[in-house]
Amino acid sequence: MLCYVMGGMLIVAGFVLFVGASIVRSIDSLTGSNNIGTTIVLIIDALANCGAAGLLIAGAVMFAGGRTRGRQLLTIGAAICLVECVYWIFLARANTIIWTVLFVILSIVALALAWTKQTSEWLRVTMMPSSPQTGGYYQF
Repeated sequence: MLCYVMGGMLIVAGFVLFVGASIVRSIDSLTGSNNIGTTIVLIIDALANCGAAGLLIAGAVMFAGGRTRGRQLLTIGAAICLVECVYWIFLARANTIIWTVLFVILSIVALALAWTKQTSEWLRVTMMPSSPQTGGYYQF
């Protein structure tokens, strides 16, 4: 559940960054200034947010289904989110500190819950078939 919330928040943040890039570009065209670098940075940041959100949501869905690949996707998405938080601390300083701290806390809690001993045991038990598989397929 936590990763779905984080993913949704990252999607909203990505949308805001895309809108910000559009506004910067519109102001540039109205004033004749050239802030293409800012526009590109905002677009790259928005794409990173959307990518991390996709990994978190896909990982959470697979993880809830008992697949170890889901935990890996969740871990990669949370790691990207943490790297973005460090980036935003250095880029925006105090302007984004509340959101940065929120994303750091959510990422750390998600990683901590995903890698507990009990979670690993649950994944191991979930992956073991209780009866022989029939139908000619293998469950990963």
